[in-house]
Amino acid sequence: MKKISAALVTAVLLSGTILIPQQSQAATFSAGMYGFYTYWNPAWRSVYSNTKNDPMLIWGPFLSVTFFQKLSFSAMFLQNRTNMSDSSYTIEDNGSGGPYTIDIDTTIDRNELDLTSNYKFSSGLSLFMGCKFLFYNLGHDGDNQRTINPATYNLYSTHKATRNNSTGAAAGASYSIPLSDNLVFTAGNALVFFNTMIELASSYEVSPGNIDFESISYKYKSLGDNVTGTFTYYIPAVSTTLSLGGRFQVLKHFSEGDAPSLANDYFYGVTLSAILHI
Repeated sequence: MKKISAALVTAVLLSGTILIPQQSQAATFSAGMYGFYTYWNPAWRSVYSNTKNDPMLIWGPFLSVTFFQKLSFSAMFLQNRTNMSDSSYTIEDNGSGGPYTIDIDTTIDRNELDLTSNYKFSSGLSLFMGCKFLFYNLGHDGDNQRTINPATYNLYSTHKATRNNSTGAAAGASYSIPLSDNLVFTAGNALVFFNTMIELASSYEVSPGNIDFESISYKYKSLGDNVTGTFTYYIPAVSTTLSLGGRFQVLKHFSEGDAPSLANDYFYGVTLSAILHI
């Protein structure tokens, strides 16, 4: 979701009907799988301390239809539910017995859905726009491992998960450069806007020495940029394109109301796909 995390130009770069020469026909369908091995520096690292996220692989299906080799519509869903990566962070606070810390060990469950329309203006230039949905949980309520220090404090209840729900839109352009008959390099850039709701896990002292958890929802307007570069190779014998590339996305969150300030969110890594054209 999994990105972006997440922007929509990845769906454009995967659409083989844009990147490769084909016979003229009214409609061409493409379907395949997309993977993104990614590193993540989350925005909420400014709220917690000792934040650490292992690299994650988000993957899923890609579908598209192209009309007259010009106008295309695509959908891509990415997730890591079957191979969630580890995450850890520390909550710091003060109680009646002085400062305390709670170390949280959990997993990242990330999901992304991209819906994109694309128009090819020339042999190289394409413009696109679409919508994007991003959801992730750091574990689920009560699923996380937690340790409080010093031992004079007791954890009163189960930990609440940190969550993110974002819906938004993206628009941008991509440009393809043929390197040989079947090999193409495509560079793309997209601007992204999200309405974001983040639930941040926090703690409070219920009674002297007893600490409980709560999850507080905050709203943000999020603006970002997504840059991609992809090498795509077309195999005519099996009507398939193989793609290898990279993606870098940055998001800046603007607080609404009493929402705490967050750091910039960085999401970057290596992309790989295999797409069959029908």
